[in-house]
Amino acid sequence: MQRQILEVVPLEGSISLDRVRWELADAADAVEPNEEGQAIIRKAFEQSFDRAVGSLIRSGRLVREDAKLVSIDELVDMYPFKTRYQERRRLREQLLPHLAEFLRKRVSAYDFTETERFVEPTPEAPEIWKALDAKLRAFDADATAEESELLFSIRAKGRELFTKAKVTIKPPLRGLIRRAETVLVSPGGAALVKEMKDAYRGCFDSRDMEHAVLKAKLHTAANLKSGNKIRLHDVAKDFLEKVAPEVIRAMPNYDPVKDPDDEEHHLMGFGSWQRHKNRFDPLLDKLIDRDVYREFAVLRRPAAA
Repeated sequence: MQRQILEVVPLEGSISLDRVRWELADAADAVEPNEEGQAIIRKAFEQSFDRAVGSLIRSGRLVREDAKLVSIDELVDMYPFKTRYQERRRLREQLLPHLAEFLRKRVSAYDFTETERFVEPTPEAPEIWKALDAKLRAFDADATAEESELLFSIRAKGRELFTKAKVTIKPPLRGLIRRAETVLVSPGGAALVKEMKDAYRGCFDSRDMEHAVLKAKLHTAANLKSGNKIRLHDVAKDFLEKVAPEVIRAMPNYDPVKDPDDEEHHLMGFGSWQRHKNRFDPLLDKLIDRDVYREFAVLRRPAAA
C-alpha cells in the first residue's frame, strides 16, 4: 500500500490525507455497507492505510502537516473527504461548490474586525503589546482631546485582549486602529499607526484569523453551535435546490412541496410553511458537520536536501 500512496501524493504541492484514503479505498473496492446499510470504508482497509502512512512518515518519505481550514476554496477542496461515509462524500462533492457560491454572497454574523474576539493571541502578544503601549502613552502626552480619547480606547482594548485585564471596550481593536488612520494624521501619528498595525499582526496568527472568518461565514449556512442539533439553514437549502435541483430532488427522502391549492393539501391541514421546512432529505443536514472546524491533515514530499 505504501507504493500506492506514493503514486497518489504529487511531486509538488500537497494533497489531503483524507482524499488519498478515499482514492485508494475506491480503487481497492474497500467500501461496503455497515449494519445500518450505509456504505462506509472498511475498517481493515483503514487500519492498513494508517499503518502505511505512518511508516512513510517515519521513514522520511512523506511529511504530514495539520491545519484548520482558512478559506472557502479549501472547504470545497478538502472537506468532502473528511468522512468515512460514501453517501456524505458524494453529496459534498456535488453540493459544496454551490454552497461556496452561497457563502461568498452572505454577510457574516460578525464583521472581520470582530474576529479577534474568537482567536487566541500568540504567546508573544503580551510583550508585543507592552512595548507598543509605552509608545502610545508617550504620544498621548501631547495629543489633542480627540486623539487622547482614541488612544485611551486602544490602550484599554489592548489590555483587555492581551493582558487579560478586567476592562471591557466594545469596539474591536482592529476597528479602533482603522479609525486611528483618520485621527492620527501628523507624521508622528502616521508612524504610530503603522506600529499599531505591525503589533496587531504579531499578536494574532494570520491563519487563526482567517479560520475565524470562515467560521463566521459557515454560521450563515448552518447551525453548528455546540449543544445544538446540526442543521443546514432553510435559506441555504432553498438556494441549493434552486441551483442544483437535479441533486436535491433526487435524494431518496426529498418530499416535493404540494400545490397550496391542492384539495388534499388543505384537507390534511398542512400550512405551506410546514411543507417547505420538511421537504428536504435529512441527509442534507450532513453537508456540513462540526468536524469542519477541526484540523485537516495533508501529505507532501519532503523538501530536497
